[in-house]
Order: sequence, then C-alpha cells, then structure tokens
Amino acid sequence: MKRSYYLLIALSVILSSIMMSCGDSKSKKQTNTVQKEEEHEHNHGHDHDCTEHNHESHEHESHEGHDHDGHDHESHNHGEEAHEGHNHDSHEGGAHVHDAKLNLSAYNEDFELYAEMDPFVKGNKSVILAHLTNLADFKPLKKGKVVAKLLVEGKEYKQILNRPNHPGIYKFVIEPKNIGHAKLIVNVEYDNKFSELEISHIQVYSDEHTAHHEAGEHQIHTSNPAPFTKEKSWMIDFRTELVKAVPFGRIIKTVARVSSTQKGERIVSAKSSGIVVFSKNDIVKGMKVKRNQSLFRIESNGGLDDDLNTKYQQVLAEYVEAKADFERKTKLVKDKIVSESEYLKSKAVFKKIEATYKNLKKNYSGKGQKVRSSMNGYIKHLAVSSGQYVKAGDPVMIISENNSLYLKAEVQTRYYSALRNIVGANVSIQDGKTYSVKDLNGKLISVANAVEEGSPLLSVLYKIDNSLDLIPGTYVNLYIKTESSNLGIVVPNTALVEEMGRFFVYIQKTPELFEKRLVEVGSNDGKSSQILKGIEVGERLATKGAVLIKLTQSSGAVDPHAGHVH
Repeated sequence: MKRSYYLLIALSVILSSIMMSCGDSKSKKQTNTVQKEEEHEHNHGHDHDCTEHNHESHEHESHEGHDHDGHDHESHNHGEEAHEGHNHDSHEGGAHVHDAKLNLSAYNEDFELYAEMDPFVKGNKSVILAHLTNLADFKPLKKGKVVAKLLVEGKEYKQILNRPNHPGIYKFVIEPKNIGHAKLIVNVEYDNKFSELEISHIQVYSDEHTAHHEAGEHQIHTSNPAPFTKEKSWMIDFRTELVKAVPFGRIIKTVARVSSTQKGERIVSAKSSGIVVFSKNDIVKGMKVKRNQSLFRIESNGGLDDDLNTKYQQVLAEYVEAKADFERKTKLVKDKIVSESEYLKSKAVFKKIEATYKNLKKNYSGKGQKVRSSMNGYIKHLAVSSGQYVKAGDPVMIISENNSLYLKAEVQTRYYSALRNIVGANVSIQDGKTYSVKDLNGKLISVANAVEEGSPLLSVLYKIDNSLDLIPGTYVNLYIKTESSNLGIVVPNTALVEEMGRFFVYIQKTPELFEKRLVEVGSNDGKSSQILKGIEVGERLATKGAVLIKLTQSSGAVDPHAGHVH
C-alpha cells in the first residue's frame, strides 16, 4: 500500500509539472503575440506622428522663422545637407523630404541675391532668408531698405524691412493666398540708389507634401561638394565671376632688365677745382639721397688756380663794390643826377654778383665748398672717389629720380611676326605679384626690326612709372601679349588651385555650395590662364578665395555652416 501511495504522489507531481509547462508555453505565445501587435501599433502610430510632427515643425518655422541669435541647425537646414536633400522619413515606396529648402540666386550689376526659403504653400507662411552681397567688394549689405514681393498669378504679397537682421541677411515671412506660378522680386534702396533683382520659376502649391517633395527633387547634387557659407566669404577677400570666352593671343614670356630713363637723371659736377671729400663715409652707388642733402665738398689743394679762399675773397670784394655803387646810384637817380639807364645798369651788375656771392657763401666754409643734391633719388653712378682731384665742371656722380623706368626685353627671332601685334604686357616682380603695364602708366616705346650686333635677339622696350619701387639693374619677368581673333576661356590665376601638379577650380552651384573640378590649363600671361578643358562658358566660379574653399573642404568638417548666424 505504501508503495502504491508513493507512486500516486509521484505521478501527481509529474502531471502537475507537465500542465504548468504547457500553460507557460501558451502564456508566452499569447504574450509575444500581444507584444508584436502592440509594437506594430506603436510603430504605425509613431510613423504617423513623425509625419505630423515634421509638418508641425515646418509650420512652426514658417511662423516663427529662424533663430537669428544663434544658428539652429535643425530649423535652418543650410549647407551640404540642404543642397543634398535631407531624408527624414523612409518608406518602401521611396524617400520623402519634409524639410527641403529652395536655394535660389539672382544677379544684377550691383548685387548678388542668394535666397534660402521654405517651399511656398497656399495659406502657409514661408520664411525667406535673403543674403545680399555687394558685387563691388563682395561684402554684405550692412544697411538699406529692402522690399520682398512674391507675385502669384497677378496677386502680390510683400514685406518691407528697413534694416537687415544681420549684416547682409534680411529675413522675410510671406504667406501666399493662392496657388500658381510665381516670381520673387527684391528691391534694394541704399545710399539714394535703387536696385532690383528677380527670381523666376517659383511655384506656390496647394499642399505641403507636394511642395516639399518637389523642393527635394530639385535639390542640387554634386560629386565633389565644397560647402562655403556666405558668412565665411564675407570675411575674406572673395569673388565669383562668370566664365566667358574672350580673345587670348600668343603669350611671349621673357625677362626684362630694369634701367633708368635719361629724363629723370642729374649729373652732379664740381663747382670749382679741388679735392673731393664725401660728406659721409657711406656715400656709395645705390644710396638714396634727398633734396638739399649734402653730398660732398671741394677743398683747395693749395694751388694758385684753385684756391677757394682766394676766390671767395675776390667774389666778396666784387659784391661789396657792386652793392655800394648800386646804393649810391639809387640815391642819385632820385635827384636826377644820374640817368635812369646808368641806374639800371648798376642794378643789373649788382644782382648778378650778389647771386654768385650768395651761392658761394651758402656752400662755402673754412673747409671748402659744399655740393648738395638738387632732387630726391638715388646715386646711380660715382665718377670719382673721396680724395680725388677734380677740375671745375668735372662730373662727380649721377643721381636718378627713379620715378620712371625702362624695361628692356630680348626675345628670339621666331617671335618676329607675333611682335607686330603686341596688345599689352604684364610685369611679374620678385614678390610673386603681377601687374599690367597699363596699370603702371606704361607704354610700348619700341620693337626692334632687326637683331642687335653680336646678339641674335630682338629688343622690346617699355616705359613705366616706378610705383613698384623697382631698382635699376635688376630683372623682372615680362609677359608680352599679342593680338588674336581666336576666343578662349580665360580665368584669373587666383581661381586656380594646384595639387601635385594638377590644377582645379571651384565651380559655384549655389552661392554657398561649390564643386571642385579638374581643369586643363593652357597659356599663362602672369595674371590669367587659358582653360583648355574642364569648364564651360556661363558657369560661375570662385576667382578669389579658392584656396580658402579648398582648406575648408580638406578639413573634412561635418558641419558645413560652422559660424553660420541667422
């Protein structure tokens, strides 16, 4: 009996365990099913809420605008994300952009307008951030009245701002009441001037979903993007220009020797015979001198024909005698004791001797006769050394004003035919800067028709103003430009960025997005280069500040609008 009793208990325990296991399994299945259903409901509800949230967020941006005290990267989707399109909600049917911006620009003779705006929806307020750049210096418009007008199928919606929210940035909020084709007109009033810019091909939509979808479809894409905000460009020496086809002839690169012109030189001669003694020990060739600066003195060597003391005493005696005679006849002429002609003759003799005496006295001392510079310049040539004997009239040195210079180049005879069609030249100096001869008030003086004796080269002579402080005797690079009827794409050398022997430019896709592009470079005139391949007429590229765009791109910064304040 006992054994049977224990067997019954054991069976009971086993059965209980089996029943509990089955119950737990069923419970887990039910729980998993419920959880999955809850997760499905939650996910579905979450997707719906996200969509609504995005629309609400966009509407809030339209009403409230962007943060002008600090840049709100979520509300102001500026830079690389804005240009590439920002995908906030992925569905199996495709990506829908819910916060895409319109990035449009326009130009006139005065300004660049870069407008970043919300897509226009009937009944919704759209924020327009208008960046206005003065094309004269590519700096922001810091003051002025600006009117933004949205014209939609004959109806006008406008807002007037009397000052920018930040330098160069005007924030408008416009709410269109009808749908259709539209255009944005921006009028600028500044310094009693008026300027108008227009952006066409805008659409006002009936619903937000379509508006944002279309805006996302029109986002600009580039394979090698380089974001560069307006704030950054406004802080540096920056400029963009349209690519044009212009005449670009043959360039003859050579070296030119700098020399003084004869008109700007003075020969300083000895005023009497004697020994030359320089005023300073460092009187040397190339030294700068000033007007009336003492250069040297002539000391007597003790000879009878060049004794300065004797000459001075002789002139002094003649001066005293002529002065006394003139004063006497001045009194007598009043009483008509002497004739008017005698008086005038006495006066002429006195004035002549007086001038000689004063000039001698001015430069005479017990140590000799001083000689001074008659102009500013530099010592081009020294004919004598200190202590050397000279006669009156002998040249001692040559002083050059250095205000105008000659540039003499020697070119090979194979350029003879091209030299008949010279249209200009550029001068490149040691600091790497290049200047147009025209900017230096220069002109072409002569082109040789034959080679010089003993040299198989043709000489080309230019005359320029020495505003660059060039030194005669030195050399500069000279780019001689010849005329041509052939058109070519030419860009400033400042637009080119070199990397490992290859050249790149930065093409503007929007005023805040550039594309780095490889180009093939042809002839170079020191200031500009011909582009053989890589860019097209009508594109716009950075002609100043390209190196800064490169550095920004190379830094690999994720945030393309660091320092962006709207």
